[in-house]
Amino acid sequence: MGHTVVVLSDGSVYGWGAARKGQLGEAAKGQKIVWEPVKVEGVPFRATGAVCGREFTVVTGDRSKGEFVILGSADNRWNVLSGAPPALGAYRGIWASWHGVYVQRDEGVLAWGRNDRGQLPPADLPVVRELAVGSEHALALLGDGMVVAFGWGEHGNCGPAADEQGNVKGKCGLIPLPTEGESHVVGVGAGCATSWVVMS
Repeated sequence: MGHTVVVLSDGSVYGWGAARKGQLGEAAKGQKIVWEPVKVEGVPFRATGAVCGREFTVVTGDRSKGEFVILGSADNRWNVLSGAPPALGAYRGIWASWHGVYVQRDEGVLAWGRNDRGQLPPADLPVVRELAVGSEHALALLGDGMVVAFGWGEHGNCGPAADEQGNVKGKCGLIPLPTEGESHVVGVGAGCATSWVVMS
């Protein structure tokens, strides 16, 4: 990502870095780079969190009310803006990849954005206990303790289920885990072509 966003305890949002796509709000949009923190305008609620995509920012508010706003992605190349639903309803969390938005709700994961390598979850993704979103892939800890991945996995970050192009597309790839002893999965994480499974 080329920008950074922080949410202060009073609910205000500040950011710096790349700004020309509107990812730091309309006031900073004319600038290529913002070198010092500026207040991000255009958030119609008290912010409680934020996630950054490559050229956009998602600011979250009250999860029980479904509050969120997407700033930036001016060219809408991967439908980051146009693919967003008009309302979410209650959600558990929101994540962003380089070109996608992922919303974890009690009934499943809703996502939109780039999907040429299977970055968006397959339709048959089971109920997710915990979600982790990386640059072009995601991991899901399922209710039964299994971990699956989908998206671009050419570096091994989606496990052995990747096809010859390195994609886990239209399906979930099971991540093999050690089975010795009493260990179980307590968390998952994802980054730039990297994945983490935390065991206890």
